[in-house]
Amino acid sequence: MTSALHIPSVLSTVCLSLIPPRHELFTPNYIQKNAADLERRKEGCRTLACLARVCKAFTNPTLDVLWRDVPSVDVLLKVLPCLQHDPGIQHVQYTILDDISAVQWDRLQFYAGLIRALHQAYPLQALSIQRVVWAVIKQRCCGRPLLPNLQTLELRHIDISDPVGLTLLLSPSLRTVVLSFSRANGTMRHRRLQPLIPASPIPTHFEALVQLIGSTLPHLTRLQVLNLPGSLPSHCMSYLTRLHQLHRIELGIDTAADYHVLQCLSRFPSLRTLSVAVVLREEDREQELDLGPGFLGLEELHLNGRAEDLVAVIQVSSFLALRSLSLEICTVDSPDAFMDDFAVICSRVPKSISKIDLAVSMNYGFEPISLTTLVKPVLSWGAVTVFKVQTDNYAPILDNDDLRSFAEAWPHLVDFELRPTNEDNSQGVKHPKVYVTITGLIDLAQRCPRLRSLTIPALDIAELPDIRDVPPLNRRDLSRLQIKDLMRTDSANLMTVAIILDLLFPCVSTRRSVEAAYVQRHSYYYMLHIDNRVFDFLLILMGTIAARRECDRISIP
Repeated sequence: MTSALHIPSVLSTVCLSLIPPRHELFTPNYIQKNAADLERRKEGCRTLACLARVCKAFTNPTLDVLWRDVPSVDVLLKVLPCLQHDPGIQHVQYTILDDISAVQWDRLQFYAGLIRALHQAYPLQALSIQRVVWAVIKQRCCGRPLLPNLQTLELRHIDISDPVGLTLLLSPSLRTVVLSFSRANGTMRHRRLQPLIPASPIPTHFEALVQLIGSTLPHLTRLQVLNLPGSLPSHCMSYLTRLHQLHRIELGIDTAADYHVLQCLSRFPSLRTLSVAVVLREEDREQELDLGPGFLGLEELHLNGRAEDLVAVIQVSSFLALRSLSLEICTVDSPDAFMDDFAVICSRVPKSISKIDLAVSMNYGFEPISLTTLVKPVLSWGAVTVFKVQTDNYAPILDNDDLRSFAEAWPHLVDFELRPTNEDNSQGVKHPKVYVTITGLIDLAQRCPRLRSLTIPALDIAELPDIRDVPPLNRRDLSRLQIKDLMRTDSANLMTVAIILDLLFPCVSTRRSVEAAYVQRHSYYYMLHIDNRVFDFLLILMGTIAARRECDRISIP
């Protein structure tokens, strides 16, 4: 065992197992596990720091893991003793007290070379690093990158008018860059399905930043830009055409891209994933659009915009390799109008698509129709494994027949999700009168054995089958179950419902600890069935059953 630990690859594997990667801390079940994982990561970092002091053989492998992913640039700056970091009222203040000696600079370069990922969650400006500090560091770098081996850079709350320190972090080794700008830079959309009105061009500082990225990051594969309101200049993205490895471009819903921007994006031969908010101008609609074969290699497409704009763009594009389609459609006049537009869109994309994600905003007052009728064209796509729908201001019907139709069409379904209308404006929405029942869930579980996640707007529990008649399907794959409303609960026994759901889905993620203060705080809601707390209480019952089974080490039947 001692000899094995002296093998660097073995020791690195052991060290990596001590802390979860930072991107895994925000999984779909982060509400339940985020706090525990963050504490586990802190404890793992403390263990690695101790291991680094054990012997010289342990030092390099443990430091490599410890410094591989850092949460802030000030973690590195604290290595310099000549920098004073005094906690202020709102943030830490950095000032330089003396010249940086050669020994100090070598020490900083050693640790800087170990950093592979930087996730700056709070603004660089919040660190209050004086400009003279950045100037001194830039001078000592002598044109070389501060973080020479950095591969992932994620910066939040950037002030585009003052990108201090940002240019020093742009290393030629970068492969992933995520830039989220401060909301003070402009007016944001309140919701992603709110129509985006063409605004003034984005600040020229961003154009200069894009030009810098295009000239200094030759290995960049992914660029994501968020919270940057305004219209994107048509020539802005042309600075990135020299990046031959760039295969993923994601522009936030606040950044408007017109036809000329889309034309530029279609010229990226390596592009495989595109996310963009489309806003066609009047002159775009008056001319004959043609994007040619530019998107033939595209595999994932995410479009946001008005229905007429999205239809116009998709009609003049070619998507032969597309396997994931995500549409956020604003201001659809009626369900019939949506079905017409959606039929046109479906006729222009391949039927081999495996992932469908729809978000639609409609006008108020329309009678609900079945979800299968709304999305009828995709029922012939047999490869679908992920199907998600969100409807704002409209509540389609989802009953047992709909679930059966989806299950028959997509036997390999992994994730099914229908989210209800936006609650803030629910007073003008006409709701369905029929819902999914336990029988429908049993049928879905039998027909889709690979199902891992299920979200439905409502479950009717007025009529429950006898527990002895419920087949113990033992669907261990399904770990996420979300039901917004439990309907006709007056005469239903929630314990019976919990037992049935546990028989069907014994591995559903449930609450495993309930504090007395939690019960007291929410008991008012349970009694009055307010704020959708009934399903939350049902999950507590299911968690109790699962906890007892685990405690007794009883195998799942």
